[in-house]
Amino acid sequence: MSRFRKKSLSDFFGRALAQFRHKVIGSEVLAEVRVDLYSKTSQGRYAGVTIEQITDSNLNRVTSTYPGKTTFCRERLKRDGLDGWLLLNNDEVIGYIWIARKSFFENYMNMEVELKDDEIYGFDFLVSKDRRSGFLANHAAWAVMRHYYEAGYKTLFSYINVENKKAVAFHSYLGSRDTLEGVKIIRLFRKPVLTRKITRNTPVIARPRQRKHPNQTATQVP
Repeated sequence: MSRFRKKSLSDFFGRALAQFRHKVIGSEVLAEVRVDLYSKTSQGRYAGVTIEQITDSNLNRVTSTYPGKTTFCRERLKRDGLDGWLLLNNDEVIGYIWIARKSFFENYMNMEVELKDDEIYGFDFLVSKDRRSGFLANHAAWAVMRHYYEAGYKTLFSYINVENKKAVAFHSYLGSRDTLEGVKIIRLFRKPVLTRKITRNTPVIARPRQRKHPNQTATQVP
């Protein structure tokens, strides 16, 4: 057997083993990011960009836009302290976000998320693929933040995967700051089996950015 053939077989089995290990056991690091709700009250309100709280009566809007999401949305509506919000543009659903107002057990991380009285936790932030590069989702998210600021809350925090560049960029545009805290999750068959809090050395968001609509002055409404 030639040296080239041996190397090819070795590479093949090496890749196959790596893929198998990735499916069986894996790990990820999530960064804790926070945003001051007071700083979002000055963000412009734009014509056509609104939010609508998810309830049993409008749950069909989630189903029609995102098939397969009905069951877990219905279960979340039963939990005290959890709010779901539709993100809308001219009444078209462009995404949704879930907000926790009370400490609760986060299944994705397999850990208890503890909240102070003036904190909210944002998770499961979904934006339609064709709307992720624009400004609409940002302003819909800011509308959610304004709602909770007016209700007396001061800070929103979330966890984002440090390797998810799109999520990092989106939270940067939202005005989030990296706390350098986070969690590391070990997964077995994609289910979390070990979660521990960590302190990181390098921020994923060096400096929050601001995304503005090119016609901001003309389209902004009081």
